[in-house]
Amino acid sequence: MDNGRKRVQEQLFELKGEGRVKHREIGNAHVWRLAPDEVSTPIDPELAGAAKWARNLRNVGTATRQTGFYFFAGGGALALLSLTASLQNITLSVVTKTELLVLAYGTLAGGGAAILTGAFLVLAGLGAPILAKQVLAWRNQ
Repeated sequence: MDNGRKRVQEQLFELKGEGRVKHREIGNAHVWRLAPDEVSTPIDPELAGAAKWARNLRNVGTATRQTGFYFFAGGGALALLSLTASLQNITLSVVTKTELLVLAYGTLAGGGAAILTGAFLVLAGLGAPILAKQVLAWRNQ
């Protein structure tokens, strides 16, 4: 194997270690593809840090939003349980109906806040590269 080809293979394995590319072997052939969250268009090297930061923001925002949906659903289930217990005059042995309702509203509020925070982080991640590009253009004037 010549030096150029060997160096390319080394770089690809470095990128694989960073999680930026995926690798499969089919017979003797190596098949490489970009990782799902890796950009497919070349970016200005000066913006690479901002692009990575923005991608991380979007990933964290998506995970936060998903967690918020789970909490919100749990809060809805608790609110429904509390309402059913109140309407059916059911006595709960572990918590009072008021405590259950407070827990439900708190979980709903926390889930809603997580959903909004996640959405904000995703939007910030989408806007960060645009802002970084504008700042870089302004700095290079």
